[in-house]
Amino acid sequence: MAGGVVHLEAGDDQTGIARAGEFPTTNYEVALDAMRAGGRDFFCGMTFPVGSSHCTWIVDGWGGTVVGLSNVDGYSASENATARTITFESNRWYHLTLRVTDERIEAFIDGQKVVDQQRGGHTFGIWLEVEPRRPFGVATWHTGGALRDVTLRRGEG
Repeated sequence: MAGGVVHLEAGDDQTGIARAGEFPTTNYEVALDAMRAGGRDFFCGMTFPVGSSHCTWIVDGWGGTVVGLSNVDGYSASENATARTITFESNRWYHLTLRVTDERIEAFIDGQKVVDQQRGGHTFGIWLEVEPRRPFGVATWHTGGALRDVTLRRGEG
């Protein structure tokens, strides 16, 4: 970390960090700034608890532009209803906010809602590669990234 910024060098396959210890499983919000600092795949794969399961919010995946949750009902971010296509610039900070409540998973990029997923009636899971990011962590995929100003706010149901 330099100057309050965590730098994640491009990995073969991924580079990431994880928070050790307890982490809320519902009714919380995480906010951070993230940047792609080289490469062409996700610069933020945020793995987080959803009740007794985990899920990953992918920002700029599948060779760039795909945003969504992996996995919902067994489908990756590129294959489920949360999938969106957004173009991102390298070396630009994006403010990311993830909110998990008893009813929904919501995600915002620069204040714009990009994910609105109902929890009821759905299952959530993660890829084997991101298991080390549990209970909460961020990874990049063949891509350099940077993180700053990470905050956790616990809410009430």
